[in-house]
Amino acid sequence: MAFDLCSKAQEASSRLVSVNCMENEPSSGQDPFRHASATSFDSLPVEIISIIFIDYLEGVTCFGPRTALKLGKVCRRWREIAWSTPELWTDLTMHPRHATSRTHVELAEEWLCRSGTRLLAIKFSCHRDDWDCPWKAVLDGCEQMLEVLGRHSDRWCSVTLDVPSSHLEGFRALSGPLSALHHLSLTAAWEDYEDFRVPDYPRIAAFSKSAPRTVKLSCIKVDLDWRLVTKLTLDFVDIAEILHIFQTASSLIECTLEEVSDHGSDYSSAVRCGLIVCPMLETLTVCFYDEYSSEVFCSAVSLPILNTLSIQGHDSMLFMEDLILFLTQSSCALKCLIINESDYEQHSFADLALHLPSLTDLHILFSGRYVDNETFYHALADPSRLQPQFLPFPSLTLQPCLPCLETFKWEGSCPFPWETLPGLLKPVVNNSVAYRRPLKHVKVDCKFDTTIYPIPYIPKEVLRQLVEFVSFDSLPVEVVSIIFLHHVQEHPHCVSTPLRLGKICRRWRLIAWSTPNLWTRLTIWGKHVISQTHVELAEEWLGRSGMLPLTIELNTRRCDWNCTWDVVLQGCKQMLEVFGRYSQCWYSLTLNVHSALLEGLGTMSRPPLALQELCLTATWSNYDVFQVPDYPRLLTFSKSSPKIVELYCINVELDWKLVTRLTLSYADIAEVLHIFQTALNLYECDLGEIADYGSRFSGIMERDVIVCPALTSLKVCFSDENSSKTFCGAISFPALQHFSFRELDYAPNSFADLALRLSSVTDLHISYSDFLIETETFCHLLANSSLLQSRLLPNLEKFHWEGYAPFPWETLPRIIRPVADNVASYQRPLKHIEVDCKVDTNGVSFIPHIPKEVLRQLSEFTDVKFELTMNSNSHGHLQELDLWKESLEWEQWRSSASLE
Repeated sequence: MAFDLCSKAQEASSRLVSVNCMENEPSSGQDPFRHASATSFDSLPVEIISIIFIDYLEGVTCFGPRTALKLGKVCRRWREIAWSTPELWTDLTMHPRHATSRTHVELAEEWLCRSGTRLLAIKFSCHRDDWDCPWKAVLDGCEQMLEVLGRHSDRWCSVTLDVPSSHLEGFRALSGPLSALHHLSLTAAWEDYEDFRVPDYPRIAAFSKSAPRTVKLSCIKVDLDWRLVTKLTLDFVDIAEILHIFQTASSLIECTLEEVSDHGSDYSSAVRCGLIVCPMLETLTVCFYDEYSSEVFCSAVSLPILNTLSIQGHDSMLFMEDLILFLTQSSCALKCLIINESDYEQHSFADLALHLPSLTDLHILFSGRYVDNETFYHALADPSRLQPQFLPFPSLTLQPCLPCLETFKWEGSCPFPWETLPGLLKPVVNNSVAYRRPLKHVKVDCKFDTTIYPIPYIPKEVLRQLVEFVSFDSLPVEVVSIIFLHHVQEHPHCVSTPLRLGKICRRWRLIAWSTPNLWTRLTIWGKHVISQTHVELAEEWLGRSGMLPLTIELNTRRCDWNCTWDVVLQGCKQMLEVFGRYSQCWYSLTLNVHSALLEGLGTMSRPPLALQELCLTATWSNYDVFQVPDYPRLLTFSKSSPKIVELYCINVELDWKLVTRLTLSYADIAEVLHIFQTALNLYECDLGEIADYGSRFSGIMERDVIVCPALTSLKVCFSDENSSKTFCGAISFPALQHFSFRELDYAPNSFADLALRLSSVTDLHISYSDFLIETETFCHLLANSSLLQSRLLPNLEKFHWEGYAPFPWETLPRIIRPVADNVASYQRPLKHIEVDCKVDTNGVSFIPHIPKEVLRQLSEFTDVKFELTMNSNSHGHLQELDLWKESLEWEQWRSSASLE
């Protein structure tokens, strides 16, 4: 944060005053803030620091928006400046977990008071979330928070509330008029949403004198001054309420209506005076929950300047006559229409098309099982093919419909009628007058299960006709090359994509063959190495890449060939020879081949000095050949300094100084010590199946302890005791933060000694792969340390356990607040506890319910987030259960069963 704010300081200084924030001018290529000091920033005037703080809070990090509270934690002066800068406190966002804390209520009061007289933007949501506390506490906390917010209502500019319906309905008295309110969003949470769907449900009057510009309401009716509203979103709304609002919303420009239905309310007064006209409405998105609400809306409303319309039904059939009536009485020049064809009866779209002469953008959704032959699409392409009963007017064959169409999009769960696509661009008309729609973009997206439908290949004749409309070849070569490159990058798993481009036409092939960036990634599978054609193709492929960095992968383990092993080895050898001729361009190299081929690489005439990523996997006919003392190292890469290295069953001579991430599997402990001697920049390491092959490492052990100063993350698995003993006795990691090993590799009672040395651990993740848990496990030790004279894991903040057995639930409350008779009582600062029981329920009906008494004790820890789950695998079907919920339901069932 300090460096970031120094950057802000330099920007502000250049604009406002001349302040030298750096003692020395940095040289070219250096980090300009490496030597920035706190004093250079604190020497700035308070006014400038305030501006920097405001600018800083406008940024967003990967963890969300920055807050002013973090500024106050740096030092006393920063806190005094931040606390006295009202602009820092105008945005207040409270999540559901804040509603049950009295501390957050008081913090909200202080926060808003620090904003002075500035306008406020408030977001508060309070509903059932992932907390573990009674619902009444949630309601009480919500009520207190709303009281705080209400005391500052005269400065509300933007308010978003997502709270229980009872609190919104009780939100009556406010401290002053809401004259500054510009944005209002209200979402009411209901125990039973059917309680809201009753005729003439009353409106809340708290906002009756406010006139916001943007309004979003969900499951609630509000009395507002609608005259100035320009953008409106209504969700779960009564059709009568929509008509009431439209009567006075004369400034409305954009409107979204979701789940519109008929609640049985009386709307006769709204339609008594004729059509309801919204003179400014340009964009309408509406989803009807029933056909009656669609009929009422279409017959009662007129939108004369409507430009964009999206209309759908929610599992209900709509009538085309209603939509045509709506468009006719609106007399609008509609430009964009988004519609679900499945919501209407078949063949009705031809009627609609004649009422859309100005339409430029058509987006059709289709969720049916098939598209009928006599469809809207045939009417667009060639009306003469339709039978007379499907033609609404005979003139349809004389003039094309949708004459201004520029964009056509179709997406559906069945194959598209491809034969209509050429006619969509250039329709057939009987008056012999040549005509072409001004289409610029046609997109067809088929979404369906290929086990039901075959792959919807486009007929060759259709493709031939469509080529006539493609203007792609008129683009400059440089633009086409960029498009090709983006296409290849979007399909990284299709290794032959550049070759496919060359099959389209001669011009494409010439452009693709002369674009080096298309040929920098080459992946070869086992089936390719036995073909001389593929060897020659690899040579041509790499030759087209110029001198650009190469990413190469050769994997011979996935082999489905039918040939002798000698042929495979010979093919691999030829392929590696091809790769070797471009070794100076290697950037990333992955080889998974037989050990004899790797050992035969020898030294390269052009050393791979540019290599950044190296992954070598050696397959052996007999792995015991490799597991011998002092097995020689591969010298091919001795002059390479990659950053990322993965080695499996092979020893490699490398320049290890620049390696930052290392993975070794099936490695000799002597080789591990040899690497760690020089890998000074290593910060992440994964060691698997480390064993003692009997190699000589006395020369290494005679020296001091091997120190890896930068290593922060280590995962290790030993195959024998000697390798573990040697490793632990020879190496030191002073910067280590993350360490992973297997619990079952150690005696159960030995964890007491370990726990005493983990006083700084904040995150503990235990994976237990046994199916039975001993009585005295590490969890029991954490819960009851009364026999020890010290606190175990006093700084633990996150505890995560996963295993193939029931968790010892009785230990969970005491993991938070341990039994410690011999030391002072204490509570660990745990914020998150996650327990994941993995159970195979094939043939076994078993759920590890949490005892009632444990649930009662856990409910006391309101500041701890609990995730207690069971992942079961029943006959190949994975299922996740919430054990807290399941256990409560189990206890309720037991109680009711005992009463019966």
